Amino acid sequence: FWENSSPEWLSFMKDGDAPPGLQSYCHPWASGVTAWLTHTLLGIQPLLPGYKAFLASPYVSVTYPNVEGSISTPAGKIYVNATLHETEGIYTIYAVIKSPVPGYFGLHPR
Repeated sequence: FWENSSPEWLSFMKDGDAPPGLQSYCHPWASGVTAWLTHTLLGIQPLLPGYKAFLASPYVSVTYPNVEGSISTPAGKIYVNATLHETEGIYTIYAVIKSPVPGYFGLHPR
């Protein structure tokens, strides 16, 4: 979807005026893809309301060998950094999680 209106327009538009013709691409990006990336690639999911407890299950793979980011919560930021390393056919995941609240760590099954 594309955002075709803005509440601020009421301050300069008169009755019968046509709205501006350019669509905003900001709203769909901020409301959809950003949340999806946080929940899917970083794997940060609330386990209790307000993120009082959470699950961090970052998605790392050969395609995405490193994911890093954070999400703001009422208690503060939850930060996740996970990296996939391969040595002689053995894969290791290194993860750093910083959080002001208790959480759990998990991996996506493959």
